[in-house]
Amino acid sequence: MLHACTAAGFFLVCRRLLPHAKRKFSFGAAGAALFFAVHPLRVESVIWLTERRDVLSGLFAVLAIWLWLDGRRRFSAVAFLAAVLSKGTAVAVLPFLFFIDRKRVKELIPHALIAAFAVYKNLGSLSGTDIQSLSLPLWDRLLIAGNGAWFYLSKTVLPVGLSPYYELKLNGLRQESYPGALLALLVTAGCLHKRNRAWAGPVWIAYLLALAPVSGLLQNGRQMAADRYSYLACMPFALLFGYGAGELYLRRPRTAAAVLTTILTGMSFMTVRQMTFWTNDIALWNRAVEVEPDGYLARANLAAAYLTNGDESAAFPHLLTAISLEPRDAESRASLGSILASRGEYERALGMFREAVDLKPEYANARFNLGVLLMRRGDKANGLAHLREAVRLDPSLDNRLRR
Repeated sequence: MLHACTAAGFFLVCRRLLPHAKRKFSFGAAGAALFFAVHPLRVESVIWLTERRDVLSGLFAVLAIWLWLDGRRRFSAVAFLAAVLSKGTAVAVLPFLFFIDRKRVKELIPHALIAAFAVYKNLGSLSGTDIQSLSLPLWDRLLIAGNGAWFYLSKTVLPVGLSPYYELKLNGLRQESYPGALLALLVTAGCLHKRNRAWAGPVWIAYLLALAPVSGLLQNGRQMAADRYSYLACMPFALLFGYGAGELYLRRPRTAAAVLTTILTGMSFMTVRQMTFWTNDIALWNRAVEVEPDGYLARANLAAAYLTNGDESAAFPHLLTAISLEPRDAESRASLGSILASRGEYERALGMFREAVDLKPEYANARFNLGVLLMRRGDKANGLAHLREAVRLDPSLDNRLRR
């Protein structure tokens, strides 16, 4: 419902922005809103409960833009504040407003202050996160950002191979990022050329500025990209699509209707298919492995999903692959040790538990299982030492020990 309301609000915004859109029926505005609404890139934001903040901030974001266009600047600032309080990446509204109405820059001061507040809060939340711990040099971050700019454009045009997780692989990061970054640079040059500057320039720059908070420059997490990051950032592309649809409708209305129907029908089928991958954890991470077979986290999460479902046989090969892809993975080693122990392969299980504890000494469950297995194998002294340390690390394990 929130996404549908956001799409309806975007339709009203497009009616204000597109030429010939103020008529009783606006084909271009309807095309833009539907393109935004049913695109497969929207699935992650709409269907994933954690991303309810996306659709909530999206609703307030389009409301802020519409109120601005309607001349109610103060109410627009209030809606913008609600948008960034819903999700900080809603600062994307500011560049939209700037390119929509560059003659009223002074009136954007309240919005700019709100955006500065959101940026400050977002930067503060990055301390101690994965992306911070990577300590990537500036050049690598720029490459990731450039590759991401091309990624979302290409997926907007051809939304195939969508995944719940696009892993940021440190090995070969530059080699994988160079092509996309170069293509993004070429698109930027083309959009800023004097022949295209008037219409393509604002669309592309607004997109880049809106994408900046979730690009490789500031992104939080070890993913290379995420479908949800396109929710607000790719609105300019939908607007551009609506413009093209509207212009075609003025010249050849039947052709425009046929083209729009074909595109929207195709995207709707792709969106419905994309939704099926979010049915459960196994389907979700199977999809991620299908798209990127050498993705470590997808393998580890798929194995964990199988284990939660009680299917140790299905989890086993994925645990082996996860360990080969990430030698520092203590959790997969501990899970593999439990499976081996249940199969009676005690020596291999002990080896896995020992490796898990060596990699992560504070991993209480691995240490507990190691202690139990050592006790069963007759090494009571070492087994008891590990059990005591495990209980010290996690007092709740004492109940398991008593049972």
